[in-house]
Amino acid sequence: MSPTLYLDLPPYSHKSNGIRCLYELAEELISQGTEIIAVPRQPDQVRDAIQEGPPAMAALPTSPTPLGNPADLFLCAETVPLPMLQAARQRGMRIAWWQLAPFGLLGKTQYPQPGEYLLPFSSYTQPDAEQHYFYQPPLDPAWATALQSPRPGRTHGPLKIAIYPGKGRLRRLPASLLALTRSSEVLLITRSFPKTREELFAVLADCDGLINFDELSQLSLEAASLQIPVFLANRLFPNRCLDTFSVQRLQEAVTDNPERFIHQVHQRHSTASTPWPQANLLAGNQATVFAIKELIVHPTPQSLIRNQAQIQPLKAYTQQLKQRRAIYANVNMAESGGTLALNDYLNYVKGTSNNDERILLKIRILDTTFKLISKFRLTKISEVIRRLNRQLRHQSEPS
Repeated sequence: MSPTLYLDLPPYSHKSNGIRCLYELAEELISQGTEIIAVPRQPDQVRDAIQEGPPAMAALPTSPTPLGNPADLFLCAETVPLPMLQAARQRGMRIAWWQLAPFGLLGKTQYPQPGEYLLPFSSYTQPDAEQHYFYQPPLDPAWATALQSPRPGRTHGPLKIAIYPGKGRLRRLPASLLALTRSSEVLLITRSFPKTREELFAVLADCDGLINFDELSQLSLEAASLQIPVFLANRLFPNRCLDTFSVQRLQEAVTDNPERFIHQVHQRHSTASTPWPQANLLAGNQATVFAIKELIVHPTPQSLIRNQAQIQPLKAYTQQLKQRRAIYANVNMAESGGTLALNDYLNYVKGTSNNDERILLKIRILDTTFKLISKFRLTKISEVIRRLNRQLRHQSEPS
């Protein structure tokens, strides 16, 4: 009898690329005959969540905890709830961590132990790993359609620059970049606007460059695939992460050098461009699926954690990233506190403010305040945050 894969399953969200990876990988493994039992993090909502995911997931059997034997494999993400992890360990199950993000960077996390397997998703997750297990979920219709639409060069009209705060902190821009934005039309993209993927790709297709404050975001890859230059305004990861990323073409479009970005923006504006073939994005999927299938059936030493010394660098890497103070996502907003001053920041970017320094100071104060609120879990204040954020965001987004 073949081993069973028990799968850690967070509630489905089309906005989370990591969660989509878990669901889409499961569908692909199911189509290849792998027996999977889902272990939902929210059992009372699992059926609704599975219905929102890929079609093959609808009939997936579920279990409240991993109930396998030592031959079975529990595949989990780095945010797996501790009781689920403890249950798998107590039953002597093999455990594999599909590490979708650096441990502990975005919130509460668990850590692997010697004797378990570590499958880092990409160079951003663990830059020094010998192998990465990158997987690009099948492209949704909006993205796939955008890749079929070449963009002609333009000889008239202003440059169009999109701004995306994401989970990152809003910061001062280099003078040369400010000169660019202040002579261009500025377009806003947030985690809640545009409201549909079709509208998002319509905005992207119309812009000449993207200034992205969230290096964790999938948006950089989506923009790059459309041959849109991307400026990383808030670097989080070491350069080697971009240099060795599984989708190698990403480094063609993404930079933190303002002069290179400005040159690429003018080039995109005046020159016809053709989006990438889908194959560029999906090239790593087959190897990742094969490696995980092999691990389900045959224990392999390649990704095995042999001793505690292999775990310490995982913690050190996260500490290095946190010290860069690039991501200040408040738990109740999924954005930094400074985005409450997004209207003011756009005035700074466009050159229509009366006091740029006051705006930048206000953002720093909001970032620090809301980070402390999140850290100490002040629930009543957090509720006020949610309401205030909804109101201010509604005012700042185009109608």
